[in-house]
Amino acid sequence: MGLDLLDTVWRTAAPRPGAPDLTGVVSRRHRLADAARVADAATVADAARRKTPPRKAPGADFVEALAHGLALLECWKGHEVWLSNSELSDRCGLTRTTVSRLTSVLVDQGYLAREGRRGRVRLTASTLALGFGSAFSVLPADAAQAELESLARELDVYAALSIRRVDRVQILENVASPFHPDAVRMDVGGLLPLCRSASGLAALSAMPEREAVPLVTQLKMRYGERWDPLHRQLVRTRQEYMRKGYCTSVAALSPVVGAVAMPMIPIGGHDMFVLACGMSAREFFPERVERDIAPLMALAAQKLTAAMAA
Repeated sequence: MGLDLLDTVWRTAAPRPGAPDLTGVVSRRHRLADAARVADAATVADAARRKTPPRKAPGADFVEALAHGLALLECWKGHEVWLSNSELSDRCGLTRTTVSRLTSVLVDQGYLAREGRRGRVRLTASTLALGFGSAFSVLPADAAQAELESLARELDVYAALSIRRVDRVQILENVASPFHPDAVRMDVGGLLPLCRSASGLAALSAMPEREAVPLVTQLKMRYGERWDPLHRQLVRTRQEYMRKGYCTSVAALSPVVGAVAMPMIPIGGHDMFVLACGMSAREFFPERVERDIAPLMALAAQKLTAAMAA
């Protein structure tokens, strides 16, 4: 299948003006494929055996506590989400007592989130904001966290906020349902493929023709013989986005994932954000999406858009 149909889809219609029809908004639970887990396990085991690489001798203005804190934040590898103080101690070469003090401070400052009172910790959107300040200068990290937590709690879903990075979407923050805390397998900073995930398809569908068509050409070359089914999915989701303002996807990234995603573009901005929530494909029912998820998702989108404009 060539690009003619895709060109036609982009040129002959456009999303409805005004607020999108959110009768289906965002639903998804991320799970890694078994092969990916095996590969990641080997990477994690190798990382655990290594200590922090030697650094240059510190100067007179060296602040040891700051260096230790930064070393701690460098411990996350691959697709990891939660790490214990014991694992952090092994990786950064600090004592468990020092690690415990550091994690407590970083949790208090919002750079780490804790699982329970004394449980494992993970990176947060505030940590990612240190490296991606442009994204969070548009959308404050605390606003994103609050809205995702509300969605995850009220809807019993996995909720995520991503930003488009050329031919990927990158997770800025994610929150698991408190009733299914082990459902999340994607880490903050993780990358999702543009045409094989609900968030990526939503971002691609919302692009103007001048950006979308050259990018789709590149994707076609990358995927080769695997492109035709991806192209058909893209055409379908683009048409769905034009009608409703969101994209749905079942088994695009994983056979057990059903998802819906909605792009958000700040007024006068260039970054494209994607709001998403998810669940098992077995629990993905259009009736529930329309009755329960859509109203709360619409409210969250309005709040996030307002935060972008503030």
